[in-house]
Amino acid sequence: MRKLQCGIVEAICKYTEDTEVPAIFSVWAGISAVGAAMGRDCFVDQGYFAIYPNLYVILVAGSARCRKSTAVNIAGDFIQKVVPKINLISQKVTPEGLIGMLSGLIGDEGATTVVPSAVGVAVVDELSTLIDKNAFKSGLIALLTNLYDCKDFEYLTRGRGRELVNNPCLSVLGASTIRWIKDTIPEVAIGGGFTSRIVFVYKDKREKLVPWPVMSAENKALSEDIVHDLCEVSKMRGPIALDKGALDTYKEEYVNFYENSSLMKDEGLAGYANRRHHILLKVSMIICASRTDNRLITQHEMNMSIKLLRKAENAMPFILRTIMSEKVGTVFESILTFIISMGSVGRPRLIREFRHKMTSQDLDVLLRTLEEEGVILQTVDGSKIVYTYTGKGM
Repeated sequence: MRKLQCGIVEAICKYTEDTEVPAIFSVWAGISAVGAAMGRDCFVDQGYFAIYPNLYVILVAGSARCRKSTAVNIAGDFIQKVVPKINLISQKVTPEGLIGMLSGLIGDEGATTVVPSAVGVAVVDELSTLIDKNAFKSGLIALLTNLYDCKDFEYLTRGRGRELVNNPCLSVLGASTIRWIKDTIPEVAIGGGFTSRIVFVYKDKREKLVPWPVMSAENKALSEDIVHDLCEVSKMRGPIALDKGALDTYKEEYVNFYENSSLMKDEGLAGYANRRHHILLKVSMIICASRTDNRLITQHEMNMSIKLLRKAENAMPFILRTIMSEKVGTVFESILTFIISMGSVGRPRLIREFRHKMTSQDLDVLLRTLEEEGVILQTVDGSKIVYTYTGKGM
């Protein structure tokens, strides 16, 4: 029986209110925790295939900014306390090691091993712990892609021979900076198989300062209730259905997104956009399981899932654009971060700050791009041009 009337995700948001973790990071950390507890035991049946509630979520912010690692670690602590134990990976691992850790099996060299199940969650407060610059070459990225899709596959290991992996399902919750993603994932891979499966959640600045966080008695009790309800979620089995209102809303959103979303035309996000309807079902399953055991997604839960996904998607073009660009992309990020930190800043100040990185003409091109996207607003104060951060698109 559940203890949390508000649901697990909302409870985790309440639990982090007295910290510097931004609300959007708390939400997605909570979503990831519930999805990890569900594993592969619940699904939405779409006739020709099943959708499972696993997600790859990456919290993105500047180094030591916005407490992204804190959010990841809080979710990891809750996941670690779930009984029965969830396969939790929080260390650097090879492709062979990942399959072994998820399945608990170690085959003999040269043998064909049948892996009956490979289910778990990778929780890494620094994404580089899981993925390094050799991840593409080593085959880890290809393996992560297969594990996300939850379809049986065959994998040839160096030390254990051929492995037939059945019933795979991996969730990932990690934290990173744009710079690290840019340095690690090749530009040609952006928008492809792996990154199209990731929900990038971005925050540009802290919402509040908490010099001395205090664990209240109320929050301690709340944490116990969160763990209790996550344990209840881990017992859920079977298909999750949509009520009529949820199904109608999903269909309407499906058509509207495909016909009108700018993400469909974005080179770096087209892959994600074409998978987005599946991601929406994953999120709605999780929101449903966060609140109840009845395995029926309501219209309210579907609307909530759409809202959460849209909010995360607002920043995705900025993240992918910055990652895909070369030197200009790094400066682009620096300029926007500087404007955000200042609130408003004059053109002469921007020229002085970035004259060692680019010409004033190149600066004007980037500023016009930000202005056209509605991220900044240009005003004229006498003879002075001023740029102000609008808060939109981030």
